[in-house]
Amino acid sequence: MVSACSNRIRTNDGSLGRVQVAGGNAPAAGNANKAAPGEPTSNVSGERFDLSEDELVSKESLRAWRIALAHSERGEMPEDEWNKIRAADEAESMKILLNLEKNHPKASYVLTMMGQVKHHFKKDDEASEYYERAMLQNRADPILLLKLANTRMATGKIPKAIKFYRESLKANPDFTDAKIGLAKALLKQNPKDDEARSLLREVLEAEPNNEKAKEALPSS
Repeated sequence: MVSACSNRIRTNDGSLGRVQVAGGNAPAAGNANKAAPGEPTSNVSGERFDLSEDELVSKESLRAWRIALAHSERGEMPEDEWNKIRAADEAESMKILLNLEKNHPKASYVLTMMGQVKHHFKKDDEASEYYERAMLQNRADPILLLKLANTRMATGKIPKAIKFYRESLKANPDFTDAKIGLAKALLKQNPKDDEARSLLREVLEAEPNNEKAKEALPSS
């Protein structure tokens, strides 16, 4: 599953990377843009930061995310105890991010990480609010738009989900997850939707083993 700060995605090894914004392949992980010490770096929303500031925000955002994930599995822990620990994880994670937002208000991916944390704790209404605030600064990021669409789907706001899936595809027409998400949203509205079927077949032509697309495609 792809998860992202607004202009970065979190890879399986826990690192953060830039995302492509428009055209080309679907967003993929990579190294942060390089700049000499003291020189600004540009990210996808046009924001500019000193390299040291960019690295600080990235490092603290990742630390907050790891705290949020610390007790994702309950194991043999009693449910009440697990819920208390997870609530503490959420609070600590958000404390870090709120402090980052205060000190770096133009770093839109901090807001996106807040949304990601809230989504992780199944608070999609709150997640949507943070994603929408991030989007005001970074409207062209396909992953951010996908995340906003997904939270709208999770809260039953299908027309809004469709809108943001379409915006994600406008930013990156080859974004497979946005195609599948849009298809699912359209099928929620109309189980016989032709556009949805076409999108899923398009995905399967390019990726015959895509299980998400197979599961979403209606049998008849």
